[in-house]
Parts: sequence; C-alpha cells; structure tokens
Amino acid sequence: MSIEVVRSEEELRTGVRRTARERVVVRTRVVTEDVTMTFQVRKHVIDIEQEPLDEAIAAAEGLTLERGPESLEVVLWEERPTVTMELVPVERIRITREVERRTEEVQARLAREQVEITTGALGPQVTGDQATGQEATGDQVAGGGVASGEPTGGRVVGGGAAGTS
Repeated sequence: MSIEVVRSEEELRTGVRRTARERVVVRTRVVTEDVTMTFQVRKHVIDIEQEPLDEAIAAAEGLTLERGPESLEVVLWEERPTVTMELVPVERIRITREVERRTEEVQARLAREQVEITTGALGPQVTGDQATGQEATGDQVAGGGVASGEPTGGRVVGGGAAGTS
C-alpha cells in the first residue's frame, strides 16, 4: 500500500503595473509690467523779434516799405510720442518626457507546506491465529515498526514524497 501527499508552496512572481503617478499641466499667462521709456521729441517754435526800422536802414538792406499781406500764416509742427506694441517670440520652451529606470527590491514572506510523517506502535494488536495463541511480531504488523520488530517514533519533515526526506 502506498500513500501520496502533494506538497505545495508559494512562489514569488514579480511584474510591473503601469499606474498614473502625476499630472502636469502647462499654462501660459500674461503678466503685465509698467515700463517707462524716455526719448526726445521736437517741435517748431516761433520767435518773433521786433526791431525798429527807419528808411535809411531799409534802403541799406534793400527792403522796401511796401505794405505786405494783412496776415501771414505759418504751420508749426511737433512730434508726439506714439506707442505701439508688437508681440514677438522671445523664448522657446520644450518639455520632454523620459523614462527613468531604477532597481526596486521586493521582500515577501512565502509559505510552504511541510510534510510530517509520524510512525509508532499502534497498541496491542492481535493478528494471526487466535486459536493457537500466536501473536504477530513487529515486522508482521501492517504499518508498524521496522524489520527489527521495534516500533519507531521518527519524524520526517521537508519536501518530497511521503516516506522520503
């Protein structure tokens, strides 16, 4: 007669699972700042000089004392500051995503079955011919003892099939 015992144990299997770690949102915003610039502007200015003339000075300079127009019109110009704004690119920002690799150490407690076989005397068992009064010896009793006739109280622990160490 043989008895089989199936021994099981846990094995550690590792793998990776991809999970979302972080979300990054890139936004641009407009920041305003006050800027003061100084520059020069020009304008026409009229200076009026008056000097008395008499006929001798006018004749010497070739001026005539004729009457001119009633009014004289002169256009005066000036420069005024103007502001125009133009959006120009000043910087390029590039965002790249890379995969970083590192080594992780995983620890786990694994369980495994141990097979324990205990043998020993079964107590007073009578086999054989009860009429003759003969008793069986230890090597004749099923499942008991060893060939010497002495029962064993041994214990086998570990892997493998029943009865092996």
